[in-house]
Amino acid sequence: MPLFGGTILENITYGINSHNNKTDILRFIKKTESDFVNKLPLGTNTVISSDGKSLSGGECQKVNLMRALLKSPKIYLFDEPTSNMDSISLQAMQSVINEIKGKSTVILITHNAEMIRNAEIVLKMDNGILTERHTSRNLVLQQ
Repeated sequence: MPLFGGTILENITYGINSHNNKTDILRFIKKTESDFVNKLPLGTNTVISSDGKSLSGGECQKVNLMRALLKSPKIYLFDEPTSNMDSISLQAMQSVINEIKGKSTVILITHNAEMIRNAEIVLKMDNGILTERHTSRNLVLQQ
């Protein structure tokens, strides 16, 4: 989901009937390795542009991730969630996914082999056709 012009806080809480307080949001900032928010002059009250140019690609992904975590849906669908992230952010994303997969269904579309290590089922698609089905354990044993 793209970001819109407004504050980071408004973007994080967009569409949420929020019972979450500032403490919850600060916890998600830490959990998603989004320390960049705290370094901004106005923190979560910093206004960002609707074209997303005021944040990097990885920072935009982290704001969207925090929004998803606050919504706490039954099903998460992540499409290349780490494509613009550094290795520290990648580890944070893996940690977040490991935490939520026990509470929700997580569907992860990725080319990143690191992201599938803890998957229960790995499906390989080729031109929209299912070509392979594995457990991550079987994939590790095959290599």
